[in-house]
Amino acid sequence: MVYRFRLRIPGGQSAVIQGINSDAKVSDLAEKIKEVSKIAPSRQMIKFGYPPAELKSGPNTLLSASGIRSGVTIMVSEGPPKPLWGRALVEQKEEKNKGKNKNCSASESKEGGWTIKRVVVPDDNSCLFTAVGYVCESPSSMHHSSTLRQICASLVISSSDLSEALLGKSPSLYAQELLNPNKWGGAIELSLLSKYYKTEIVAVDVQTLKPYIYSENKGYRKRAYLVYNGIHYDALAGVR
Repeated sequence: MVYRFRLRIPGGQSAVIQGINSDAKVSDLAEKIKEVSKIAPSRQMIKFGYPPAELKSGPNTLLSASGIRSGVTIMVSEGPPKPLWGRALVEQKEEKNKGKNKNCSASESKEGGWTIKRVVVPDDNSCLFTAVGYVCESPSSMHHSSTLRQICASLVISSSDLSEALLGKSPSLYAQELLNPNKWGGAIELSLLSKYYKTEIVAVDVQTLKPYIYSENKGYRKRAYLVYNGIHYDALAGVR
């Protein structure tokens, strides 16, 4: 797997970072960010996702264990130097991987009389919208990704929480780009759709098995599940 990120740097500029392998460390990402932002790794203040979360992992942490997923938006600003980073980058050494690499290949599992089935959706750059339509509406909604794009675009325009600083561009331009069927969806769109459907949406990263929960603690009585492998979303469905 190769990571791909959208980077936002001070001054409102944005760029795409790609070509980072799955066995890379946080320090490798920091060096890529330095190439674009000219901010030294020891001074980088990194936030990612939506709502933005601060990256607290050290430079020797594997990127796959840092909580950052491929496809997310990364925001960087310049802060005071972090002494531990400077020393860690100098003393950096290889660490042995003590765990076995587990690949999730099963499409079904049983739990409490239910069969949990992974529903593979088309790999057409609209997989997030297609998967959400499946779990929040019905299987027939797998063909309505354009409708969900329009919903998200409207919510971007009307939301007071989505500023130009967060989006990296004006809300109107961001909304316009969302209507492009080749535009990927991500954390912002999952957050918007979870509020629209009044449903907690849980996206499980199949590589780290970490769940990302959108609209948690909002009191919603429904929960829907997706699986994510770094570049693609599928739906999870329960059948008797």
